[in-house]
Amino acid sequence: MNKVKTIKDPIYNYIELDNQFMQLVNTPEFQRLRNIRQTSYEALYPSALHNRFVHSLGVFYLGCKAIKHFYKNVLNIMPQDLKEHWQDIEQTFLLACLLHDVGHAPFSHTGEDYYNIAIDFIEALINEIDDQNYFVRDIEISESGSGKPHEAMSALIGLDLCKKFDININRELFVRCIIGLKYDTNIDHAAFLNGIIGLLNGDLIDVDKLDYTIRDAYVTGYQSMTIDLDRLLAGYTMYKIGNNYEIGYKRGALSVIENVIYANDLERRWIQNHPAVLYDCQLVRTLLNYFDKYMTEDVSVNTVFCKEALSKEGLTLNNKCLKLFNDTDVLAYIKNVDTSMIAEQYLSRDKRFKPLWKAEASFSFLSQDIGAELLNTIQKDLKTLLDILQKCTGCFINENAISFLDKLNTDRQKELGFSSQEIERAKHICEIFQNFQREEGLPDFEFFITLSDQFKTSYRKIQKGAINVELDTGFVSLDKIMSVYAKEVEDKKFFYVYTTKNNVVRQANLGIKFFDILRRYYKKATVSAE
Repeated sequence: MNKVKTIKDPIYNYIELDNQFMQLVNTPEFQRLRNIRQTSYEALYPSALHNRFVHSLGVFYLGCKAIKHFYKNVLNIMPQDLKEHWQDIEQTFLLACLLHDVGHAPFSHTGEDYYNIAIDFIEALINEIDDQNYFVRDIEISESGSGKPHEAMSALIGLDLCKKFDININRELFVRCIIGLKYDTNIDHAAFLNGIIGLLNGDLIDVDKLDYTIRDAYVTGYQSMTIDLDRLLAGYTMYKIGNNYEIGYKRGALSVIENVIYANDLERRWIQNHPAVLYDCQLVRTLLNYFDKYMTEDVSVNTVFCKEALSKEGLTLNNKCLKLFNDTDVLAYIKNVDTSMIAEQYLSRDKRFKPLWKAEASFSFLSQDIGAELLNTIQKDLKTLLDILQKCTGCFINENAISFLDKLNTDRQKELGFSSQEIERAKHICEIFQNFQREEGLPDFEFFITLSDQFKTSYRKIQKGAINVELDTGFVSLDKIMSVYAKEVEDKKFFYVYTTKNNVVRQANLGIKFFDILRRYYKKATVSAE
């Protein structure tokens, strides 16, 4: 008898999983997700304590509803041989939903970039596919390649778990669903399979994005828009024009689609780009770097952010062993080993600096007359400085940073991977901050910087024809009927500057004054080399 386990969820009420799925949930590899934070929002919203474990269950729940609606909606146009294999396809999709985040790094997206150091994902994924021809071609021509690092790692670990329990799946479809790699339209039933892939990892709306948008809003209390999930998921369908099949939504889902896009925009703009969240991310990013160096000291391993460290067996490094690598391992290091200012600020909130301006909109206003070329130069130099400071003061601009830069000889510069010109540009930035402190009579020469991508609305994707909606006249691209259009903006970054509370309380309008000195001193500087 196939028993069903019922799990209480604050958003969906009850989530049901049968034995096949529960045996995966009960594994150490999946339970590890209880200790992987879902977001970095806790710095701003203390109640945002949710993890990748509950998110994965939520995505599975939505996936169950979505795939059943999709099958019902397309049954009349689905080829017979696809119907005959539908049970296997549905099972593969649901397993992908459940395991789509099983390979997440500690502190989620903040730590996943290290994965690229440890593994060639494209090669690893290709080796897991039986019939490689189409997969190799599609992954090579895809803009996203093997997807995001955590997606590729999740696909590899998910395949291992399915093999361990002798679960029969379509391995290629499983991988494609997780990394978002669609089939070329020349193969049989590509449109239907791509519709399934898009349910988990789509361009604009999918069950993964839906769960984290709704769950993030729930735990933070940041209530933006009401999203009618049943109406939206029931509307996901496919239609046929001539010999071609296209994915679309029924007309009843139109209002919900707009709500989803708007809610996701609000989260990305006002929470993800909040100065407190970016500050916390920068602290964590630096501490992850310190932790990695600590663990790999005197060993031949490049990084501990690897598949072996995520496993039950673990990664052995001399007298150190790392198993089921998660946030708690890094937190133990921060508490018990690291004595840096970065660790002190992470543990002591009252030690953290305050931003000179508090919103991306403020940055846009303050920098509006600098000029695109000069602003681009400043941001490049700040990025270089941040990369260099990771080697010493961990994003702090102070006397220690200047001393470190002054002592870098040519050999040491090459060892760190920076040119003499880049070092000089970094010094120039530090000198500007030093002059700012002196001119304004600030007591502390202590500053901190973060860089982030400027907000770009998801409405942009509508203009690319990513969503089709049914009207009385037939299915049309949403960009033809949507009344709200996105302003097209270039891929730009913005930055925050932080300083001590002591500096902030002594002076008003520090943001205005900082940009004033930035204009004056950068006009005297040569533009950075490309």
